[in-house]
Amino acid sequence: MRRKTVGTNQDWELPDVIEEKALFTSRASHYLLPEDRNTESNECFMFPVFRPAGQTFGDCLFLGHGLNETSYLKLKYWAKALCHNLRMPVLIFPLSFHVNRRPSSWLMRMRSLYRSRSQINENRCASPFNAVISHRFAEMPERFFRGALQSYCDIKDLFLLIRKGQFETMTRGGEQILAPTARINFLGYSITGYLYLALVMLMGDDLLSDSRVVLFSSCTHIRDMNPVSVLVIDEDAFRRSKQFYEGGYKEQASPEFRCWLHEEETGLWFKRLFFNEGGRDRLHDATRTLSNRVLIIGDPHDEVFPLEATKANLGGFLHCRAMALGRHEFPFNISDLKEKGFQELAEEIRGSEFPSENYRNTFVEWVNAVRDFLCPACAVVSADVES
Repeated sequence: MRRKTVGTNQDWELPDVIEEKALFTSRASHYLLPEDRNTESNECFMFPVFRPAGQTFGDCLFLGHGLNETSYLKLKYWAKALCHNLRMPVLIFPLSFHVNRRPSSWLMRMRSLYRSRSQINENRCASPFNAVISHRFAEMPERFFRGALQSYCDIKDLFLLIRKGQFETMTRGGEQILAPTARINFLGYSITGYLYLALVMLMGDDLLSDSRVVLFSSCTHIRDMNPVSVLVIDEDAFRRSKQFYEGGYKEQASPEFRCWLHEEETGLWFKRLFFNEGGRDRLHDATRTLSNRVLIIGDPHDEVFPLEATKANLGGFLHCRAMALGRHEFPFNISDLKEKGFQELAEEIRGSEFPSENYRNTFVEWVNAVRDFLCPACAVVSADVES
């Protein structure tokens, strides 16, 4: 049977992809601030799993999301298209206090926090959409790294479930989707690229020895990034966070936090990836060992994570694909949000489940590039079927 090529049908349907949900309980809330612990939605939550028809698979893909991601809307079609083309399950695992790990009370606080943050002098890009995360990071910048530690440990625990043959979805109760020896691959979009790359660097000789990583619009040095956006974080919060991690934490943070940042492997790699601590050559020595297992995809005109800045940070020797992706926060969907008010923007986002017509060909190119890198055998089969 001739396989359907993603992006050729107006309805964008992929009926051969099955969506299920998996339940996860975090054991790493001790990394959070005391007031952030015991948040039920962040501790016990469901996440989506997409799989082809079939039984047990020998490969899977973790698909990451961006900072301040509140919905799976755009991610679900990415996952379906990748699942369809790679013929492997795709898991969208939410990071700490992101997507459905956020408490519902945050919705109640959006407007009031937006009013207060919009009154901060020269606070560019304050909006109802980013008000809560901006307030939280401005109030306590260490929340960013604390959340990263929880997320890192959560994903490691999920790896162990897979290796023990204990990962299952709610609908298949007891049946294993993934073989214990399954190869775990990653597509790190935006902020999750840093976490996924660190995971492979730290676990590359163990659970992830054969894993491959696609870094999608991600992994620039902090001085070259610009996440200030009505969809991500406001200027005041980014400035305070940057000052904190560039040295303010030495006086402002607890001894426990300073220990995590200075002595734990995750802290060391956090500082290397964001700040080149220890020198760029040291980072490049590490990424060079992964040169055949990492692919960078980005847009030279991306204002949040410019492609050239990513290449400079990680090393020009890594595989790289340049594409015109549109707006960083909604690649393939919306090309330019600068001249639109928040309400108009919110309405457009709500209708952006599928790639827009302007980016149809780019989306197909992106899916194929990911497929060819992560699963070359799939590319050969696809070419044979389509010929």
